[in-house]
Amino acid sequence: MTVIEDNVRPTLLRPPEHDENKSLIENVLDVTELKVLGLDIFTNTQPQWHPPGARGIYGGAVIAQCLAAAQKTVPETFLVHSCHCYFLLAGSSETPILYHVERVRDGRSYSTRTVQARQKGACIFTTTISFVREPTPDKKRREVSHAASLPEGVSPPSDDWDGEPEWARTGPFQSHRIEVVGAKDPEIKPQDRKSRQWMRSRHKISASGGPQAHLAALAYMSDSYFIGTVSRLHGLWRFPFSPEEVPSLDEKTQEQVKTLCEFEGMGSDVEAWKGRAQVGMLVSLDHSIYFHEPRAVKADEWMFTDMESPWAGDGRGVVTQKIFGKDGALLATCFQENTFAVYTPCAHTVRQGKEECKDSQSITGAMKKALKVGECQPDNFIKLVIDWCPDCKTGFQEVIRVLDVVPATYRGLWDPRLLERYWAIKSQRRCLGPIDAEVIGYDAFPTRDCIEYRPLNIDVPTSEENTWELHALETAVLLLEPVSVLIEGQSYVAAGELSVQIHLCKIAVRATAKKAYNFGHVE
Repeated sequence: MTVIEDNVRPTLLRPPEHDENKSLIENVLDVTELKVLGLDIFTNTQPQWHPPGARGIYGGAVIAQCLAAAQKTVPETFLVHSCHCYFLLAGSSETPILYHVERVRDGRSYSTRTVQARQKGACIFTTTISFVREPTPDKKRREVSHAASLPEGVSPPSDDWDGEPEWARTGPFQSHRIEVVGAKDPEIKPQDRKSRQWMRSRHKISASGGPQAHLAALAYMSDSYFIGTVSRLHGLWRFPFSPEEVPSLDEKTQEQVKTLCEFEGMGSDVEAWKGRAQVGMLVSLDHSIYFHEPRAVKADEWMFTDMESPWAGDGRGVVTQKIFGKDGALLATCFQENTFAVYTPCAHTVRQGKEECKDSQSITGAMKKALKVGECQPDNFIKLVIDWCPDCKTGFQEVIRVLDVVPATYRGLWDPRLLERYWAIKSQRRCLGPIDAEVIGYDAFPTRDCIEYRPLNIDVPTSEENTWELHALETAVLLLEPVSVLIEGQSYVAAGELSVQIHLCKIAVRATAKKAYNFGHVE
């Protein structure tokens, strides 16, 4: 057993070569028991995948690896029939995960396990999994049965289908998107629309893996595009840049955006998305899977998923998913609740025929311009004027992309998503007070998991001119003095007092009050 001693170690043990006798998804989901640490403790064998733009690692991997660990503690005659999961913290791809399995109950027909996924001692994910013993052929019960049917008019792709975008061809499973049903009909309400896809393991799952490997693979794939169901049904823009910014991107990126839009059933006409509401933050809260036919699951054959949302409101949404086998059998039903923030582009961004306001200016662009003209010298400052539009009800995305703030004592150990975490946790906990952020824990692992947030009991103004969100951001940044600001990979420190009062509008509305940032250079 070789332990990795690097500062950044995505696995506790040195990853072995991929087993050529197993599929890629089996290798990805492999967990190793750590008997030296105690009974029923496992760890990921391979590094975790962190999807681009996500707060943490892919949730389906943690779900499936928890299941894989729990499966190792029950007899092979017991197969999973349900698991109920909660996402507690964003997982880091730079840190090993330890899966602690507790044997809650072992009965004649059912066994129950709880699994905690931990990083650096903190529980990032927890699940309760129930297994059922397969009945012997001579002891099958009389039963009442029914099941939902595969929707009419859908047929699986061919076995040799190869229509994925180039960037999607290295993953452990294939996904064939289908246009969102009802998306183009304004008469069809979001709760009546459906998001659909076909999916399967990229390679054949080994016979040695047994039904357990197929079930873990299904659990892994069940989180694929599940979180984005509400935004797709409502037709929300989900990229980290606005539709108005797409024409300014390089040609290759523009083509990738259009391809991804088509791949997700959104259509390739980016112009049609201008002025629409945009997703500011999207986080999974929980995830449940009911496996109806465990023995019938063949994850390396095409499976059809039918996703919909019966309800969304108060910054949360509930989504459901039915997973059918190629033969039409209902294999599993999934549920998930997520929390999200949505903002509508300022009305000033759209003028006559959706033309962009001539006075508009990207905050990021302003910073880049200031850097290019050479104003960033050790003894000089960059002055950035951010105009505050009181009529704008947008979110906080633009500032998040520019201001990545951490205490100056931890310069070089910056967390590039502190402000995003600040707002995400604020939304989840419904804190109405400003938040002070402290970096705690392990210097060697400056990941987002080393940050805690605690509310300060400060009275919060509620007037339209100074909302609690605005006041909270202002206070939080001021409390972090001195601060380090990361812009395009360069680090800067705030000089003097910060005057922060932004409603995060990208548009320059000249009649409104202006606030300025002054940044001094840090060598």
